[in-house]
Amino acid sequence: MRENENRLIISFIKPHKAVTSSFIARWLRTAFEEAGIDSSIFRAHSTRGASASAAARGGVTLEKILKAANYNSESVFERFYHKEVDRAAYGIALINDQNSLEEAMNNTVDI
Repeated sequence: MRENENRLIISFIKPHKAVTSSFIARWLRTAFEEAGIDSSIFRAHSTRGASASAAARGGVTLEKILKAANYNSESVFERFYHKEVDRAAYGIALINDQNSLEEAMNNTVDI
């Protein structure tokens, strides 16, 4: 099926060529929307920083993160991608979203 194609992600539809970055972005946008993630704020490129930040929180060395993500410098990673999670703000946001959901459910009207 791959024949001469050496890219990681190829189309499952003939002629089984490498998929484009815009095709992958559409896949991710659809996945974000189905997961309830606001795709007007978070884009396909957001996964790069999020995964690198998660790796750092998980104890992966900075050297390995820079190599795997093909970052040119530590300062770029630290400045733009390595985002710490404010756990208090995150918790408050979750509670607010839950309250909004419960309020919306309580305010439904039977037809």
